[in-house]
Amino acid sequence: MAKRRVKCPKCGAVLSVPASVGNCPARCGRCREAFRLPPVQPQVEDTIAGWLSDEVDSDAPAGTDTAAEAPPAVVNEPAAKAPQPKATPPAQCVRLVSLERRGAMFEFPADCLRQDEFRCFIPRVCIHCRTRAHLSAHLIIFTGQLKDSISLEAEHKAGHLSIPQDQLGNRSGPDLLALLPEVPSVPAPANLPMPYWVCDLCSGAGEISGQIQVNAATGRGLCRLFIRNLSVAHEFFTDASGQGTADCAKMAEFLKHFEEDRWDALPSVVRHRMEQWFRPKDDERFLTYVPDRSFVRTEDGMNGLVVSTHRLLFHHPPIHQELTVETPVTFQLQNAGGKDVLSIDAAKWKRRSITLDRSGLIKLRQSLAKSNFKAKWV
Repeated sequence: MAKRRVKCPKCGAVLSVPASVGNCPARCGRCREAFRLPPVQPQVEDTIAGWLSDEVDSDAPAGTDTAAEAPPAVVNEPAAKAPQPKATPPAQCVRLVSLERRGAMFEFPADCLRQDEFRCFIPRVCIHCRTRAHLSAHLIIFTGQLKDSISLEAEHKAGHLSIPQDQLGNRSGPDLLALLPEVPSVPAPANLPMPYWVCDLCSGAGEISGQIQVNAATGRGLCRLFIRNLSVAHEFFTDASGQGTADCAKMAEFLKHFEEDRWDALPSVVRHRMEQWFRPKDDERFLTYVPDRSFVRTEDGMNGLVVSTHRLLFHHPPIHQELTVETPVTFQLQNAGGKDVLSIDAAKWKRRSITLDRSGLIKLRQSLAKSNFKAKWV
């Protein structure tokens, strides 16, 4: 059987493992250190049961005892399976196809979907507003054409393709994937669940789409994934392709300029009014303005909330209050007279309320998540 050599990350012993096994748990036969084998191009097996023994390392420093008192290599290979396409390490396979204001398109081998780690790379935030509250897990549906996954859910009759977070708890990785159903009526490996998240205020329509083409003879294929929310797309790409790549830097720069345009996108009269009570500090960037809908729209800019990368500002003349991003804050949404009224509570902050429309509420959640406020929704 072909072998390859890997080094223990703790003691430096050189270990002999099957050449086809990688990206899975292992334990050093010398120091008993548990670690994960580096990925290999050949097919990744699920696990290595047993201990790994040492092999003489010709590059070891003089005086190093490489012949450790470890048992001979005992690797229990899984039972023989039908031949399957070989998995490709995700860090080497995801490619940025297009990047524009309406979203980002990625391309990768279909074999990536066979890896649990890869299928958990979509960040656990709402695919639209990036909130971390009141989420449901939905499944990306990869079909022959690039179509919206939410609209495709209605075409699949084999049960629900979404599960609320209260049923999933804090599970992640393989534990999370084990609770999700497979996607029916799509070619393997697209049937394996790859979750994305939608909050209770957003529909998720048009936010994410998947496409797969598989060669029936070889079992190999290619996938495309479109993500409309550029912040979510950037986080996915960073995790899937690794930081420091040219395309990751390109996305980060594009996203920075995209966010800076939000202030300029406001009507000039609204900006002029807001300049009377909001001026960004050093290294602070404006994220969103949410008007108080208890006032008429012609008064926009004179009242409401501003969220920046550093602060949350409440302005209701003559009242003006501010919170820093490090301050825990609690939001409570209630319906009063057919209108959504949001109450804001925090330490050293007098309870304030503001009337919001649905658009304002979504923008508020999105910007709070973007600036990493310690926000709690009740």
